[in-house]
Parts: sequence; C-alpha cells; structure tokens
Amino acid sequence: MYLTLDWVTNRENVVANPASRFFQKPVLSGDNIELPTLYTQSINPMSQYIEFLLEHRDSFQNFGGLIAPLNVKYVVLAHEADFASYEFLHHQEDLEVVVETERITLFRNAHPTAPVYLTSEIALISDWEELLERSQYEDITKRLYVLTSSTDFPSSSSETGSSQIEPLDIRKRSQLSYDVQGGGNGFLVLALPQRANPDGWRLNGDESNFLNMNISPAFTYAGVGQVNYRQFYLVYLPTLIVSLLTLVVMLVVVTDLRIIFRKPS
Repeated sequence: MYLTLDWVTNRENVVANPASRFFQKPVLSGDNIELPTLYTQSINPMSQYIEFLLEHRDSFQNFGGLIAPLNVKYVVLAHEADFASYEFLHHQEDLEVVVETERITLFRNAHPTAPVYLTSEIALISDWEELLERSQYEDITKRLYVLTSSTDFPSSSSETGSSQIEPLDIRKRSQLSYDVQGGGNGFLVLALPQRANPDGWRLNGDESNFLNMNISPAFTYAGVGQVNYRQFYLVYLPTLIVSLLTLVVMLVVVTDLRIIFRKPS
C-alpha cells in the first residue's frame, strides 16, 4: 500500500501507491500495509491471490498464465525500493519485456486476456496451491476453478476431455454493463477490476453460480446475454439520489435561514 520512491519529496520518500490513479487502465496494486507486526489487513481475494503468488515466486515460471484469469495484460516493475526481489519476473516463460529504462521495466503477458471469457468445464480444487500445481501442465483460463471441499456438487461438472476458450463478441456499455454473444453453452467468467465488488453482478438478471478461483463471479451461459451490476441500481443509485436530495434540502433550509436572519427588525 505504501512504498519508497526516490522522486517523492517528503522526509521519508514514502507515498501511498500511486499506480491506480496514475494509469488510465484498471490497475492491480498492493493494498497490504507491510508493518513489522502487521503485513496485511486486506480482505480482497484478488490481493490475497497475488500475495500467495509472490510468496511462491520461486516455484513457477508461468506468472503470465497465473494472472491471465484476472485480465492482467501488462506488469510494470518500478525500479524503486526492493525491486531487485522481483527479479523472478525476468525468468517467466510467458512474460515479454517490451520497455526497459533506468526507471521501469514493462512486461507484456503472452496469454490472451479479456474482461469476460467463456469456459466449458468445471474443475474442483481444494486451494490455490492445487491451482498452482495444475497451472504447470494446463492453461487455467480454459476451466472454471471452484474451491470446495464438498463432494456434493452439480453432476454437470466435468474434468475430462479438452477445453478451449471460445471467442465472444463483447460490447461494453459502461463499466457496469456488457452485452455478450457468441460461443456455445458453458460458463461465463467476469474478470473484475481489483476493487470491484463481486456481489451484485447478474447475467440476464440471474445471480452468479460460482466464483472462479474464489475471486471472479461466473455464470451458466447459453450463447447470449447482458451482464450488469444490479447493486448499482438497487443500492448505490438510490442512496446517491437520497444523498443529493438531502443536500438540496439542507441548502434550501440554510438559504431560508440566512434570509430570515437578514430581515430588519
């Protein structure tokens, strides 16, 4: 969440991570406080997943494939603070260096990425360690990975045969709404930005059926649909309208009081 940057002019050269406000595209950045006795208080599953990968950085060479389900196309390494500890990025088989300067290194993910993608199979896993192991011999964007310890699961799930990502025609209406068509029947995975709430998303009005990797909402899909964030219309928009009306009423009351107090006796 905080890092040392030599161009920051305060006493300690420490600033809150500026990446999410600096770039125009959605950014996945650290939200762990990193105090000696408190490494993180983050409850964001995407953040926890990245922390898990960094803890296991010496056990894989496919970082691009591991972050592809999150719709991460680029990785920026700032040459600041402890950047030498991220040398493992240079040894990944699916990351390509596209820019390297004195200040930064920019890597491109060789895997296809998309905000919405389709899979045709479910794979049941117990934890992210099992996902990491499976990623060594399969593309983890080609299945929907459900973390569960239960054996009571829909009989339609399958872990046999080949699975391929099917092409989709995606039309983005806004950050909160997509029109999707194409592909066959399967499972539609919505790769949300880091700070987006996975609850409240709907496909054709229906709630998500699963969480992919315990991070991204996924829906049963039949060739066409509209994805939108219903919570915005059911909770946030009404709350915003009430807040604005309250502000207007307060301004009217304050204005009336000022007029009253200004009247001559």
